[in-house]
Amino acid sequence: MRFTRSRAIGSLAALALAVAATPVAAQSSTSSLADTSWAVTAVATVPSSGATLVFTDGVAGGFAGCNNFRASYEATDGSLTVGPIATTMKACDEAVMAFEQSVLAALGSSTGYTLDGSTLVLTDAAGAETIAFEAQSPASLEGTWEVTGYLTGSGETAAVVSPIVDSQPVITFGPDGIVSGTAGCNQFSGGFGIEGSDITIGPLMSTMMACADDLMAQEAGVMLALEGAATWSISGTTATLLNDEGTIQVTLSNLTPTAFGG
Repeated sequence: MRFTRSRAIGSLAALALAVAATPVAAQSSTSSLADTSWAVTAVATVPSSGATLVFTDGVAGGFAGCNNFRASYEATDGSLTVGPIATTMKACDEAVMAFEQSVLAALGSSTGYTLDGSTLVLTDAAGAETIAFEAQSPASLEGTWEVTGYLTGSGETAAVVSPIVDSQPVITFGPDGIVSGTAGCNQFSGGFGIEGSDITIGPLMSTMMACADDLMAQEAGVMLALEGAATWSISGTTATLLNDEGTIQVTLSNLTPTAFGG
């Protein structure tokens, strides 16, 4: 399960993702879209679900159905400019990829927006609806998670592997910026920071108890994978941490339901 380097969505020009050639300036925090989180309800008026969009200060990003994406944006008085969209490069089945491409195409062709309570609708230059959303509470990593996979190896040998059966590695992201947990043997902890979809973790420190060789190897692998994380996303009850090349570092399953917006 390896991604290659994120690419600009210019390669999807055939999907009508053309955007203005001029750079998009960073949007000020006065934008009515900044710091809002949305779930897709329709693409070109066709009911849809499973994709998300989060606006921070000048950056929009989310989950398009298979891959994570991000782009700069500028929003002023109902006018919207979306910069070149970059995505990770995970492959999914044909139907999912078709849905994802429709989401990205809709975002890339949007030039306006309307807000009506908990509903956001993006429109194209002709005023036609491109994509619609319902407001959702921002997802959060705060809480306790079970590790379901972590990256081992590098280059051609890199792979995401499952933890040893019954070893129960868990991680807790605290409101105080401390991440802690166990990977099957020792307790570990360290700092973490989140800005939008970006994340930094570590350095991590652990206790020094000795365990079986396979548990010790797993512990070292989980901690290394966590420290290599650069971005994060949540879909349903699963969180995914990726490195700066879009490669999965760690996959997590939620053990604290209140950690999710809905």
